[in-house]
Amino acid sequence: MTGLADRAAAIAQAMTGQRDLYAVLRAGSVGLDAAGAGDLLTALHIALSGQPEAGRLAAVDQAFLCAVIRAGAGLYPVAGAEGLADRLGGLTVHPVFLPEIVASPHTALPTRGERPNMPAF
Repeated sequence: MTGLADRAAAIAQAMTGQRDLYAVLRAGSVGLDAAGAGDLLTALHIALSGQPEAGRLAAVDQAFLCAVIRAGAGLYPVAGAEGLADRLGGLTVHPVFLPEIVASPHTALPTRGERPNMPAF
């Protein structure tokens, strides 16, 4: 075993009997690059083969586990999200309703009993 397989074996051993597998997974992911973070889950499934923790890990959404690994490695939890906050921060915000609800003579949701079969929120 070398590199990623060794790391996966160490994480698998650390998971034995642990209640919080996510904490072990995060701690074991520290220092991974994006490629290693992407491959660790597969290596971990191999390392856990036949152990009770394998079933526990398999029962969790695999994309979520990848996000836990990436976060533990110090990466954005979702690949490609690096520029998302900057991109959204640079956009001009526009109102959802025109005219804006506070300036409108109408209510978006009738609340004066105009529709007796419609429940009030």
